[in-house]
Amino acid sequence: MTTVHHLIATRRYVHAVLRRRATDDVVAERLARLERRLDDLEDTVAAAVAPDRVDDVVGRLDELALTASTADDIVRVRIEVARLAAELSRVRAELQQQLDNVTSAMLDLTDPRVAREHRAAG
Repeated sequence: MTTVHHLIATRRYVHAVLRRRATDDVVAERLARLERRLDDLEDTVAAAVAPDRVDDVVGRLDELALTASTADDIVRVRIEVARLAAELSRVRAELQQQLDNVTSAMLDLTDPRVAREHRAAG
């Protein structure tokens, strides 16, 4: 009986070893993938914060600060836009009045009743 128990224990041991080897291969592959991803991440971070890149970003920020509009600039532009809009409305109203006058004169000239009245009056 000891031999049967020993044989069963040996089979269990062999199966456990085979399962562990398969698991070890999967774990090793996962660790290798994680190491590759960490290396890629390190390269990306190193490239992103390289001294020349930082200097470039600082230069861009300085340029932006020099060319950025202030609140006063925006207020001035808004006031100018409002002034131009009011002027445009005034000019439009004047043009509309002139067009109405021309249209009225044209209708008077083409209306036969008005022509008879002018002839009778004149």
